[in-house]
Amino acid sequence: MTTPTPPPDDPRAVLRSLGLRPRRSLSQSFLTDRGKLERIAAAAVPDGSWSVVEIGPGTGALTAELARRAARVLAVEADPDLAAAAAAAFSDRPHVEIRHGDARNLDLATLDLPRPLAVAGNIPYHLTGLLLRAALDADPPPDRVVFLVQLEVAARLVAAPGNRDYGALTVLCAAGWTARKLLRVPAGAFHPPPKVDSAVVLFERRAAPLCPPALRPAFRRVVLAAFGHRRQTLRNALRHGGLAPEELARLVDLPGVRLDHRPEQHPPEAFVTVAEALDRRPCTW
Repeated sequence: MTTPTPPPDDPRAVLRSLGLRPRRSLSQSFLTDRGKLERIAAAAVPDGSWSVVEIGPGTGALTAELARRAARVLAVEADPDLAAAAAAAFSDRPHVEIRHGDARNLDLATLDLPRPLAVAGNIPYHLTGLLLRAALDADPPPDRVVFLVQLEVAARLVAAPGNRDYGALTVLCAAGWTARKLLRVPAGAFHPPPKVDSAVVLFERRAAPLCPPALRPAFRRVVLAAFGHRRQTLRNALRHGGLAPEELARLVDLPGVRLDHRPEQHPPEAFVTVAEALDRRPCTW
């Protein structure tokens, strides 16, 4: 008698059938809530013309939902055992490719996937910053990104100026993207449950970025300097963050920039203005 294949959204059964356990070294924690999986997939794949790169398919629960909607799915899994199992499970779906590898080494620009393109996944918490930057700073960038992240990180990503969660991460992401929290995911919706709740964040690419590519190094320098001393005025924060006196002298009377206010009181556009004043190159979009 053939043993039925357990559904991918039952990670306990899938892992048991493979003789595996969640690996702490890979921060494995698998989402089990079918309704939330469907909502993530629907956000990543608005219609059947989309391709999607999934980071960390695990037992294949989200992969299955993405495969129902997308024209192409490329899922990158760091666990060799789960990658092999997923490849076998989706072998009858030619539009789905399971690749064993480290998502940190994935170059979106080299992928032969039709547009529009989304990146999605339940990403390891300890790699959130790295994977966010890799996806959002890719050249060319994807058209949207849907990531499941720690709740406190989600709060920082969608915070408004003046909010205590508003900071460098907020501003750097806002330069090219709009971010929206779609839903909260309690720890109990995972196996094994993490110690904190999570949230799904949708990033949509701006038609015109706030910061042009040529200005990004100066912009990043300004943002990191400013929020490295966020409780000080913007003038003092930038000074303590490494800006020279002659650079600070260029920032007087800039529109929308109040050097006597704190960094968190400035919208992302203000940091672009500061970067332009420091960069002094013609702005080419």
